[in-house]
Amino acid sequence: PSEPSLCDFYSRLGYKTCTYVDEFYAKSATQGCSFSKIDKDEYACLRKEYLPKNAVIQEKESLDFLEKLATFIKGEDFILSYSIYDGKLHAYELLGRCEKAPSILCALGVKDGKFRTTGTSRPFTMLFPFEEFEPPKYFAFAFD
Repeated sequence: PSEPSLCDFYSRLGYKTCTYVDEFYAKSATQGCSFSKIDKDEYACLRKEYLPKNAVIQEKESLDFLEKLATFIKGEDFILSYSIYDGKLHAYELLGRCEKAPSILCALGVKDGKFRTTGTSRPFTMLFPFEEFEPPKYFAFAFD
């Protein structure tokens, strides 16, 4: 659910929040970092190294769709899928060292951006539990 009111609505129907994300805004640093563009297959492979245990692995159709929207890059200690529109960066997912966000913006020539990463601050996905099981820790892509 994209809004707290929707989380409340689905909670009343028996759904439970199962994953969370952190979202943050960053402004460009004065010095950029180095990175290289990668394809979706390399992104998928590297993603597995950065994801927390028990995360949802989204590949194939999800990455095929994301590839139409986003650019994939890797740095020494991060991977990022992003788009730039209206002069702002929209990070579908930043995994690794999130403190690199300002230097990534500088390297891409963008003044500011919104980043999504693993975390605990914002409810992200809900499920209706038919039986008890350990829910995933992270579910990444929302094509918003």
